[in-house]
Amino acid sequence: MRKKEPKVSVVMALYNVEEYLEKSVNSILNQTYKNIEIIMCDDCSKDGTLKLAKKLAKQDSRIKVLENKENLKSGKTRNRCIEDATGKYIAIQDADDYSDLTRIEKQVNFLEENKEYDFVSSGIYRFDENGIWGEYHSWSEKPINKDFLWGLPFVHAATMFTKESLNKINNYQISKDTIRTEDFDLFLRLYIEGFKGYNLKECLYFVNENIDSYMRRKYRYRIDEAKMRFNAYKKLGLMPKGIIFAIKPLIVGLIPRKLQYKLKKNKSNFDNDPKRILEVISRPHLGGIETMIMNVYRQIDYDKVQFDFTNHSSEKGNYEDEIISLGGKIHYIKPIREIGVLKYILQIKKLIKDNNYKIVHSHISINNSFVLLGAFLGGAKIRISHAHTTSTEKPDTFKYNFVISIMKKINKIFANKYCACGTEAAKFLYGKKAVEKGKVTIINNAIDIDKFKKCFNKKKEYRKKYNLPQDKIIIGHVGRFVGNVKNHQFILNIALEMKKQKLDNYYFVLVGDGEEIDKYKNFVNENKLNDMVLFYGTSLAIQELFATFDYFILPSLYEGFPVTIVESQAVGINTIISNTITKEVDLGIGLVRFLEINIDDIEDWIKEFIKKSKKIEKYDIIENALKEKGFDINMNVKAFYKLYEIDK
Repeated sequence: MRKKEPKVSVVMALYNVEEYLEKSVNSILNQTYKNIEIIMCDDCSKDGTLKLAKKLAKQDSRIKVLENKENLKSGKTRNRCIEDATGKYIAIQDADDYSDLTRIEKQVNFLEENKEYDFVSSGIYRFDENGIWGEYHSWSEKPINKDFLWGLPFVHAATMFTKESLNKINNYQISKDTIRTEDFDLFLRLYIEGFKGYNLKECLYFVNENIDSYMRRKYRYRIDEAKMRFNAYKKLGLMPKGIIFAIKPLIVGLIPRKLQYKLKKNKSNFDNDPKRILEVISRPHLGGIETMIMNVYRQIDYDKVQFDFTNHSSEKGNYEDEIISLGGKIHYIKPIREIGVLKYILQIKKLIKDNNYKIVHSHISINNSFVLLGAFLGGAKIRISHAHTTSTEKPDTFKYNFVISIMKKINKIFANKYCACGTEAAKFLYGKKAVEKGKVTIINNAIDIDKFKKCFNKKKEYRKKYNLPQDKIIIGHVGRFVGNVKNHQFILNIALEMKKQKLDNYYFVLVGDGEEIDKYKNFVNENKLNDMVLFYGTSLAIQELFATFDYFILPSLYEGFPVTIVESQAVGINTIISNTITKEVDLGIGLVRFLEINIDDIEDWIKEFIKKSKKIEKYDIIENALKEKGFDINMNVKAFYKLYEIDK
């Protein structure tokens, strides 16, 4: 029988952290270690922190929210959380910070395997509104008493304690002298009582350290720290040498706080390597472009290269937690439609310059022009334009086409490397001549074949897992409900016609989200298609959902190179798509049909679904076709390395 995992109680003191709280909480809820609870206590916040905390608690039963009737400060507030905690271990988390998704698992494993230690901390990344700017590792893995002379040898907020050790020293000591030094005091008292701590070298925690946090460090707190050190050093047997180190806070406090912050950033050992790549995308969500990049990102050598991403909205993307756990950063930026072209270019320039990016890879189609102009002004040496589409949704007018032609020229001037997901997308963005002269690198939207291979011929198993009907013929679709490109209305028109023909054994599963989804849900309600159409939402295990389908449908108005068609064939699913999509997507194993998408052609689509579907008996046929056509993710990784001029 598997050994039961010990419970971990994550304690969070809340005060005016509405801006950061959801991200912080999600970094715990999404941990690889699942036996957790979060005890939050609001210390009379003046913003919407408490309201948000209660909302999050309603969404997940592992969260408990406490409230202080008066402002008690962080020490007393944490004590309330600890008293309410039921876990064997207590993990600290500040509500404006966040944790690596493997933090809890790695810290629990260490404490379970090393019973001589009572608490464990880790390395950290420091970040501010511009992203990660610093990296810190304690100078000692196994601190001893004398290590406290130089400062606190543990990062308090990144530490996990046994609840027993905290209880034995009565948790945080509350007094006038420890208001801003309760963390230093806590560790000193633990050591005085003979408890031992350890520092994992790996960075498992992200600390929000900006100029505001430095401005709050009043000189009177330095005086309190000096007093606390003096008394503790006596108990640790570190006198008389400890006198010199006890007055250190008084000396440091004389340095202007803005200068302290600047000096620390300049001294930071965090090297923004030239091989740290900025991937410019709309948002790190479940889309075709984003999935393709994430497939590559999961396979790269993180010692050689690291990806950071843009998010052009205020909404968190589906992939953000995973990106952060892999060491990447998310930069929230304003979209062009909100701030205009000039401000957008200047925004990109500042982002590139502030973060010292030498390589910028832009994936936002025609708007690559503005990104790469900004990247040029910001000093990026390698500026890559990546074409993913064959058209735009805008009206076909002389004025619009003229503007598009200018943007294409700007893109070709400021990009010094051109690539595309397919030949047609390359022709659209760079022109036929550029393709014929071999100026464009074609990189297929490849997949991790092994993930799809595991799902082959497991329809019954996955339908049970996802609560989908076993006795229906499922027609599946994957795509965001944004704009008209995916042609969702055409899919629903097919469903409506099939209902009229009383083809009741068919069931449509539409996977995806987007701001226009309600329009299609209304159509389904109005036409009483609810028993035939399911809006599934999003899923990170898309290969498993594909395995539940009998058919995959994609009647797009245009596409660059939809990775979903590769994915559907990779699971062995019959795939019916519009003839506007490039023929390059067909693996040549008999699974793909191309059809017209005029309203009069709906009957032809229905006939395809009624036909006996083709079945692939052996996965070798699919796997060989994927590799021969260049859809193996390992080939993509090599192509990306070449683009970034990385030796591998």
